[in-house]
Amino acid sequence: MARVLRSVLLKESECGSKAPEDLPYTWIVDPLDGTTNFVHGVPFFCTSIALARGNELLCAAIYDPIADELFIAQRGRGAYLNGVRLQTSAILRPTNALTAISFPTRTKSDSPDYLAFKRCVTVCQSMRRTGSTALNLAYVACGRFDCNICQCAHPWDVAAGVLLILESGGLATNTDGRAFDLAVQPLLATANSDLHRGFLALLND
Repeated sequence: MARVLRSVLLKESECGSKAPEDLPYTWIVDPLDGTTNFVHGVPFFCTSIALARGNELLCAAIYDPIADELFIAQRGRGAYLNGVRLQTSAILRPTNALTAISFPTRTKSDSPDYLAFKRCVTVCQSMRRTGSTALNLAYVACGRFDCNICQCAHPWDVAAGVLLILESGGLATNTDGRAFDLAVQPLLATANSDLHRGFLALLND
């Protein structure tokens, strides 16, 4: 007898550790990450797809149609860009890091992302705001960026990129050092443990 799978559209608050126990698998899809870039003709946007079991990320894909770059990852089997295995950078200190930061569409003076930016901009080698969190994370995975900070992330912004980074040798946690959870917004993703410790100190001192 064929097994019937139940499909339900979940709320954002029902991802990660908050996922319903009777729905073990969750597809997390952002068909267009970088919408404002796309609308204005800025060629930096992508499609992001991930599969999770509760808070465990199983597989992921991010596709940049402009650059024709396909980033893929499978839990325990590495991450790849157009078939070439990825490895995060060897940068060990925030002072040498090219750091991407994500801002919400409307950023206020007391926005957590803006406050994080102020802490980092005078310390890091350089900062970037690209307009696509998913591509920021993919770039950390392939070594183009060393760190991505996102205080107001949605699950569809980060799910695929986090698995890419983990499978490329990097780390991803809450910005206060707690374990990454799709149900919790703040995200710090870095190339390695030494760099991660440096950014945790920078963001939380």
